[in-house]
Amino acid sequence: MNHLNNNKMEAQLTKYFQKVIHNAAINYYKRKSKHYDQEMQDEQLLSSLVDITDPENEHLSTISLGEHSLVIQDEKLNEIVSTLNQKEHQFLIEKLVLGKTDQEIAVVFGISRQGVTNYKKRLYDKLKRKLNSVQ
Repeated sequence: MNHLNNNKMEAQLTKYFQKVIHNAAINYYKRKSKHYDQEMQDEQLLSSLVDITDPENEHLSTISLGEHSLVIQDEKLNEIVSTLNQKEHQFLIEKLVLGKTDQEIAVVFGISRQGVTNYKKRLYDKLKRKLNSVQ
């Protein structure tokens, strides 16, 4: 009888751990998907405010890195981008103009891919905060 109770308890415990692991995995992938979706929205917002061609109008400003230029079409973003440092300008060129992945940018900056992801998040948050404060 005792052996039967142990088997039953072991089966219940196994089922409980399977459920916990399953739910943890689901929550992990939901958070990861939400983070990815937010990152894509941020990049689309920023991409919609810039152009990769040479400026045709004098009121548009550019960020240049070697032969590559990023043309700012939005006046508010133009003001904000002018306050960014050279590293932030370089990051925007690498990401938006050259279309490099976080891993490729990590090699250029000499940091880890996760470091680039964190830097990108902080830069995009900084741009969004400044855009909201200008409006």
